[in-house]
Amino acid sequence: MECCKAVQVPSDKIFVCCVCARKYHYECLNLTPSQYATLSMEYMNSWKCPSCSNVTKRNKPNTGTPVRKSHLPVYDDSMNMSCDNLDNPTLSTSRENHSNRKGHDSSMDFEAFSANLYDTLSRWRCEMRKDMSIMKDDIIDTLSSIQNEIGTMRAEYIQLKQDVASLREEVQGIQAQHLVERQEALEVRIEDIVGKCSPDSDSKLSEIFAKIDVLEQQARSCNLEICNVPDKRNESLPTLIEKIGNVLKCPVRGSEVISIHRVPHAERDNPRPKNIIVKFSTRLQRDNLLSAFRKAKKLSTDQIGHVLAVGGDRSSTWKRRDC
Repeated sequence: MECCKAVQVPSDKIFVCCVCARKYHYECLNLTPSQYATLSMEYMNSWKCPSCSNVTKRNKPNTGTPVRKSHLPVYDDSMNMSCDNLDNPTLSTSRENHSNRKGHDSSMDFEAFSANLYDTLSRWRCEMRKDMSIMKDDIIDTLSSIQNEIGTMRAEYIQLKQDVASLREEVQGIQAQHLVERQEALEVRIEDIVGKCSPDSDSKLSEIFAKIDVLEQQARSCNLEICNVPDKRNESLPTLIEKIGNVLKCPVRGSEVISIHRVPHAERDNPRPKNIIVKFSTRLQRDNLLSAFRKAKKLSTDQIGHVLAVGGDRSSTWKRRDC
């Protein structure tokens, strides 16, 4: 150290000259800790030792040099950083007295600031407590109103549930009553119908069923069933029956055929083709075609384009190629 041989102090509390790089203690430069704390980093980086500062003052006139602002309020002998003042006890005493006054003033300022800060914090605390109390009251009132509304809604829900249960019971009673009334009305109608029926109703019904059977037999007397004719898409059944008549040398005119159609099998899984039902206008035409087929006995696919079997009996079976 260039100022003294005192014990080493932390490196962040040492002044370093920006010209000669010499190091000085801030205490050897007549600075108090509070004054040292007020110095900025810019001032520390541009600080010059007393020797370099005196040389600069001697070599350069300061008439045109502007006064540089400093963090220290007043420059006096107590702030003189020259090492020449270290051997003068009078100046040292004055500097110590001035430092004590500065420290006392700083402590007074700090106490006033602390008191002001405490008052401000106390006022803020009171205001915050008041606001929080108001908010607490508002929240309590809101929760109370919500609880009241929930209680009202719960009571209404219970009432609605009871009303729905009573309505369900009424509907069930009405349905049961309606079913009973309907059953009674049906029983009355059945009794009326039974009472109106004559003793010979059963015999009349039997006669009606017999007449229906006879009519069905007469209606089927002109029908002819053709079996084992493979299904073809977009086939023309009237043309097919005409080809069969020509092959059997028993021509069939379109006016003699009332209807012709295929009928499905009773079993859906039956692999055989659907049979063809032809209804002729007269029974004689049906019998003539059936007799001609029995005389021919055989039909080829080259003649009519199908492998077929013709017969009035459903149990008749024919080979796939020859018939």
